[in-house]
Amino acid sequence: MTTTSVIDPREVLTLIPYQLGFAPDHSMVVMSLTSDESGRTSSGTIRRIDLPPTVDLVSLAGWAATETEQADGVLAVIYLDDTARAEQAAQMLRLRLDNLRAVLVVTADGWFDAEADVSDIKPLPQDATTRIGAAMILREEFYAPTRETMMGQPEID
Repeated sequence: MTTTSVIDPREVLTLIPYQLGFAPDHSMVVMSLTSDESGRTSSGTIRRIDLPPTVDLVSLAGWAATETEQADGVLAVIYLDDTARAEQAAQMLRLRLDNLRAVLVVTADGWFDAEADVSDIKPLPQDATTRIGAAMILREEFYAPTRETMMGQPEID
């Protein structure tokens, strides 16, 4: 098995769709992080949940805490175009997860670290511009643009 280190947020944002099999949208993804004796951190279980407009953010943070309670650390990625709602979700996660290391927010315009200034939006990485993306392309691994496409279902607006 080949191991690829995830060294920056761009690598994480590239990895998630490959792990899920599709590009998430209106979702929250939590990635468990584990550390070995040497202090090296690696990704563990990745969980995703839909973020409909009416989702209770307190319950959402509780779900994330339950899903990652055994992890040494947690990285959360919120895929939501509503920046204010994404920031509220990030705040709930900070309150509920003692092991939270970072929260990234992905919008239609790009991504930013929830701890940074919202105006500091960076472009989403192209697969070929990251080590993980390049490795996946070389292994001829791909992901579907949406969950519905992956499951062979028609997309519903």
